[in-house]
Amino acid sequence: MLKTTSLVCLILGALGSGCVVSVETDEDLGVGEDALGNNAIHEPQGRYQLGGLADGFTGPTPNHTLSVSSTMNVPSYGNVDMQPGDGACLKDPGTQQCAALVGTTMTGSDGSTLQIQSGVVVDAATKRWSYTVLRNGVALCANGAYPLGGRWRRDGEVHEAVSTDVTWACRGDGVAAKAVDWGFVPGAGPATSADWQSHQAAVRVGRADYCGDGQTHTFKNSLIELYDSNPSTIDAIVPSDPVITTAPSLPVSANSYVLEAAWQADAQGPGGTTPSVPLCLSRLRWQTFPLGNRCGGALKDPRVDVDGVYCEDYTLYADLVTAGAILVNRSQINDVGLYRWTKAADSLTTVRGFASGSARPSVQPYGLNGYASPTREGTLLTDAGKAVVLSTFPNLTFVQLQVYVHSVNGDRMATSTLAPPGNGYSAMAGGADGWLLAAAPPAGFPASTAPLYRFKQAGGTDWLTTVSANAPAGYSQNTRALVGYILTW
Repeated sequence: MLKTTSLVCLILGALGSGCVVSVETDEDLGVGEDALGNNAIHEPQGRYQLGGLADGFTGPTPNHTLSVSSTMNVPSYGNVDMQPGDGACLKDPGTQQCAALVGTTMTGSDGSTLQIQSGVVVDAATKRWSYTVLRNGVALCANGAYPLGGRWRRDGEVHEAVSTDVTWACRGDGVAAKAVDWGFVPGAGPATSADWQSHQAAVRVGRADYCGDGQTHTFKNSLIELYDSNPSTIDAIVPSDPVITTAPSLPVSANSYVLEAAWQADAQGPGGTTPSVPLCLSRLRWQTFPLGNRCGGALKDPRVDVDGVYCEDYTLYADLVTAGAILVNRSQINDVGLYRWTKAADSLTTVRGFASGSARPSVQPYGLNGYASPTREGTLLTDAGKAVVLSTFPNLTFVQLQVYVHSVNGDRMATSTLAPPGNGYSAMAGGADGWLLAAAPPAGFPASTAPLYRFKQAGGTDWLTTVSANAPAGYSQNTRALVGYILTW
């Protein structure tokens, strides 16, 4: 396979097949951010595992309903064993070559009937064929589907290497198919092969499925950069700057790509495949999560667990590979953690600083001292995140959260234009913290949200900003004002 040093930028989102490929050159990533390459090829990703329609099917087995097993009925051959190719195609039972197999029928794991209407070559070298498939007489995918050897489970994002099974993944909105187009072609297995493991990891990256449980943590159309350690993939990415630098200061530029996570191969044992959690997450990614270990304790939070590590704790990208990473991704940062800091009778809610627990020191916001006990309120959208959300929900309106300081009493207030700060306050240097939704989002919004309120201290001058609908002790309920809607995931 071709190995290049170009940088593949993958877009997390279900745009369909009409995405226009663009190229950016000599992008300025700013201070404290790594530049893995000069060229960026942008491709559409998605939140769905197999496709928007396909992920909605249910069935009596833990296997996805698009998994088919044992046999297929091929015109001129009759019932024959399933024969997935070593790329993303079905083989002709006679010639043993990839073929269209028009009219072939097979049975889904839920008992549905699948029938091939057409098959066309996408890329002969990698044996990628796109098929039009009907499920009970209705088109399964709008833009064709890839037949992937093995079966996908519905009770966790695990791709099992079963030689008699094939799973159909929709091109355009199924990340399992998109990963094939990015160059990660799993073939027919075994599950221990580098190609199979790279494809599995790429699907997890594409959906930001950190725990390997099928739960996605991203927005459609988000941008990432991806490189891997497998020399057989179509685009094996090699960083031009091998040194891992620290996370950038906030707020993050809309054009910036920063290290997000390093991903490991799934574990293989007598009981089958066990999903692996990332080797590490970056400091900025951890800041979007509440303090504490994740994934049942398998993904250790470096802020509270001495055994946890940030990706930035490694010196070189090569060190991540040595430690077991098979894929590493950097991303445009879509959201940043918002924390409420306290100091005696004073509070400050901001994305600035770095909130940590007992295992690592916190960094005070705005270079201040004396604040402690940071409490996570949720996350704000960055400029990049706002653009991503608008690409799917163009009618949403947003307001910026800005920290203001009072010229006389020194109080610092986080608020928006929905609840202006009043006389005596001026915006603190450094710009706004990020974007809030101006109103509750519509049905289908991919993240949970909560109102963010502002309260005034009873008999005092401090203003506190929090997602609590009830005034904290010492603050007046009748001063509550809506600031906006924050992401709580």
